[in-house]
Amino acid sequence: MKTIQKAFEKEIKNKLSLKSDGKQSEETILVKAFKYFDLDNSGECDKEEWIKALNKIGITGFNDSKLLELFEIYDSNRSGGIDYREFVQAIYGEED
Repeated sequence: MKTIQKAFEKEIKNKLSLKSDGKQSEETILVKAFKYFDLDNSGECDKEEWIKALNKIGITGFNDSKLLELFEIYDSNRSGGIDYREFVQAIYGEED
């Protein structure tokens, strides 16, 4: 699963770098994509919001079942939701 996670993180960073115009950071773009689908303003995205946000960003290398497997990885407390600010930190906060 680590291989899929690394490939996913690479793709999401690539897509966000293409969308970044220098005025907004890639992290900001990612948070805004999740906020757009966070209709209840919970600060978290559920599985449906997760897939919609990733589709909006342009993630194409993963089908919905793979995206749901990845959701389970990032939902570390198993609450059924991912705090999108923590997700941004997981993607950008731990550079190898």
